[in-house]
Amino acid sequence: MITAKTLTKDVVRNIVIPETSNEQSCYMASDFMMKHGGGKRAQKLVSHWWDSELFTTVLNILSDASGFDLQRLKEQYVRGDKFDADSFRKNIGMERRSVLENTYWLCIFAVNEHRCICGDCWTCNDKPEWKSNLPSFLEKTLA
Repeated sequence: MITAKTLTKDVVRNIVIPETSNEQSCYMASDFMMKHGGGKRAQKLVSHWWDSELFTTVLNILSDASGFDLQRLKEQYVRGDKFDADSFRKNIGMERRSVLENTYWLCIFAVNEHRCICGDCWTCNDKPEWKSNLPSFLEKTLA
């Protein structure tokens, strides 16, 4: 579960990598994202720090997309360590509904973290079928 204190690097280690380990792909190509329409071309790049709280990054994206002041977002929609997305969607109004279509690029979802972090992914997935494919993987990688 992601809380207001969950660090970006923990989201990658505990969600992105495990949920994409079978495909060895980026999160935007995961089964979860495909069930929700898949990836879209990003309109903006978001730079963030891996030791930052993902919640803060998401609030900043919502502030940019909606035009709402960050403090207003926190006061109106943050309840403890949760964001009240239902109230946010209702309050942006029909004329501003398009803000929900804005797209942002975050490396943690857009790049293949198996290649970036694990290097070979054999270290994060110890399934026998993966280990048996190690020689062919190395041949392709080192060729």
